[in-house]
Amino acid sequence: MIKIALVDDDSDFIDYASKTIYKMLETDIVIDTFTTVDTFALAIKDNFYHIIILDYDLTSGITGFSIIENLNYEYDPIIIMVTSYTNTDIMSEAFEYKIYRYIFKQSFEDKIAKVFDAAISEIRARLQTLTVKDKQNTYHLRINDLYCVYSESYYVIFQLKNYNIRIRMSLKDVTDLLLLHHFVHAKSNTLVNIYHVIRFNNAKVYLDNGSSCLLSRTGYKEMSIKFNKYRV
Repeated sequence: MIKIALVDDDSDFIDYASKTIYKMLETDIVIDTFTTVDTFALAIKDNFYHIIILDYDLTSGITGFSIIENLNYEYDPIIIMVTSYTNTDIMSEAFEYKIYRYIFKQSFEDKIAKVFDAAISEIRARLQTLTVKDKQNTYHLRINDLYCVYSESYYVIFQLKNYNIRIRMSLKDVTDLLLLHHFVHAKSNTLVNIYHVIRFNNAKVYLDNGSSCLLSRTGYKEMSIKFNKYRV
């Protein structure tokens, strides 16, 4: 089941948007609605939402961006921002906050079906797992939780947010699968999850867990193409 949070201080829009989504989607979903920042803040302490639909301009001068800054999820939700404003500065800022899509309320019904098709496909990709084993343990790793995967002697290192898993195996055994999930060759022995890339130059790529890895000349070219394609 895909859980959706709809946050807007306009109760009429909340009602309209939730009915529109339920009508358009056949996927098994549940929508929780919030008309105040406080009720949403309480809800996210105990609930994980795959998708958060967030109004830009909330009450008391609070913006959707300030809510995003205070999200403390282990896994990043897909955030769709809605607004009545057509200010290009807001759209630029939305890019900086990794907003998945930006929808004007005036065209919500026309746009939301296409946006949700893409978002749900993204969620399914994130939820896919990679199973690896050593002599003692079997690990079921969510592919999108991997930051980079690289070979070291006879081992493959799977880097997650706060720790690494070291398995005696060949990088070739997982390369094809990872390349289907936003991974890019940073070097011949290193694959990077482009979903976690915050920036890169011609020598290094920097990830959102604070780590970095070297980038080859070929890797830089591939990263430039894939990064721009992914962001767009």
